[in-house]
Parts: sequence; structure tokens; C-alpha cells
Amino acid sequence: MKIKKSLKTKIKSFLEMFAETTQDLSKKLGFFNLSMLKN
Repeated sequence: MKIKKSLKTKIKSFLEMFAETTQDLSKKLGFFNLSMLKN
């Protein structure tokens, strides 16, 4: 039972980290796309 709970916590923190990274990447890509359009 304890193992299951820690696994869920690990997955949740991993997903949160993944979401943050994806957000960061999309911001960088958006900025990159904007700079490409300006040129």
C-alpha cells in the first residue's frame, strides 16, 4: 500500500514537471516562431 502511494506521488510530480517543461518549450517555440515571422 505504501509503495503504491509513493508511486502515485512520483507519477504526479513527474507529470507536473513534464507540464512545466512543455509550457516552457511552447513559450520558447512561440517566441521562435514570432522571430521567424518578423524576418
